[in-house]
Amino acid sequence: MFLSGWLGGPDLYVEKFGHPRLRARHASFPVDDQARDQWMACMLRSMQEQDMPPEVYTHLQTALQRTADFMRNR
Repeated sequence: MFLSGWLGGPDLYVEKFGHPRLRARHASFPVDDQARDQWMACMLRSMQEQDMPPEVYTHLQTALQRTADFMRNR
């Protein structure tokens, strides 16, 4: 549901739970470059295990990297 709205589709998550407030929800956790890179490594590994077209993989990778950079708070 979250990915649907996050990637430009219907805001299913927002309709059910409200705005996700990602930065606010993660504010109590230190998110530095190392944490960002570790999270991205997990996301990329997970995506590599899925059967998806290369263009979808690239789109998700770009979107996740943008979000990971945005989440840094240290």
